[in-house]
Amino acid sequence: MVTDIRKKPLEREDKQKLEDAVSAYLASAGDDASGSSASGFRMRGRSFLLTYNHLFTDKAFPDCAPPAASNEDLWALWRDWKKRKKKELRVEQSTSTLEESLDSEDAGRVHFLWKITINKAIDNATLVVFAFHGVVPDVRPTVALTGQTPTGTLKTPRGASLAEASNRAHFYGWAPKKGTLFRGTGRPPWKKYRVQGKWLDDLWTDEKLDNDNYEALALRVRVGFAERKRNVEAVRAAEKDAWIDDQVALVDSALDKIRAPFREFPAVRASLFSKPLVLTVEEAEHLDLHSFQCDQHDGFVLDGCNSWAQLLRWRAVLHARNTKSRGGQSATNVHAYPQNLYGVAVVATVDWDAPNSYLVDENSPWRSRWLCKNAIFVRLAEGEAFYDKTRVPTERVPNAFSLFAQTVKRRR
Repeated sequence: MVTDIRKKPLEREDKQKLEDAVSAYLASAGDDASGSSASGFRMRGRSFLLTYNHLFTDKAFPDCAPPAASNEDLWALWRDWKKRKKKELRVEQSTSTLEESLDSEDAGRVHFLWKITINKAIDNATLVVFAFHGVVPDVRPTVALTGQTPTGTLKTPRGASLAEASNRAHFYGWAPKKGTLFRGTGRPPWKKYRVQGKWLDDLWTDEKLDNDNYEALALRVRVGFAERKRNVEAVRAAEKDAWIDDQVALVDSALDKIRAPFREFPAVRASLFSKPLVLTVEEAEHLDLHSFQCDQHDGFVLDGCNSWAQLLRWRAVLHARNTKSRGGQSATNVHAYPQNLYGVAVVATVDWDAPNSYLVDENSPWRSRWLCKNAIFVRLAEGEAFYDKTRVPTERVPNAFSLFAQTVKRRR
């Protein structure tokens, strides 16, 4: 019956009255899809941000329309409905987007955002007129921050502040946020309004914009771009560094299953370290110990030294005297850091064919007395290993960490 009544051709004002009456009727019957609101609710104004939540591709719509077959079909259905609704409501400005609900526990859940400014202010006690195939939206009025406190306080905007708040809401709907699937606007930024850098900063801080989109939008804003570029590059570097640390720990946990125990050598104590810092040296000119923490690491390993001369060059640090020194020194010392290595033992791995081997040859007149006196040498003959070859685990661990290994597996 309600469906038949709603199909009757009526003037806009009469139709609104009819919707209000239907809403009240459905509310009295306990119909949650009616769009009736809690007691005291009123929707006043011209500018609103509407959010539509529903399992659009899994459940039938409240008006009994079948679920959308795909997000593409859902967007097409939305555009068709919005085209009609804009004429009905006399919408002057419109921006909408279909986004993944990233915080939802429902896999594949999406939602719509629709920012509108209508021709004439409304004063409604119901949201039924905005229902998308029966899905009633959550609605927020356009508000602005007063800026009187660190976090600001909300106020009803007027004049220029209303235009700014409305434009910011349009930008929020248009911005390529994480999870954005489709978007459309009749009020494109930079053409219809000036975008403020703070809008980008807030979205980026809330992790709604990824680094690439934040940098691209900052370039278009222009003002303040140099500082924002420095910030995003610093964040990229730190995030990559953290990702590598996590990846190394993840791979290490898998490799532990197939590692053989280390051999014991008479020249050194068994289990020399429990929490060492391992540094891959290779051709390094400077010893980078900024990650070494004397209260966390009981030693460090210089892995893959390319020459004995490297150790000799770093002897002031490796001597482990009771003094505070500074690493990372340069002409400006911008990246210098303090260090204290008193009593810290060091293990270095060096190939026998490394250059400058005469420095550790007791019979060479050009030997380094410091190296020969302060180092304990454990020499492995060709074919030997530091681990116990008789106790190699037989368990097989698939390589799930290398993109190359995944590509080879997929092509097989």
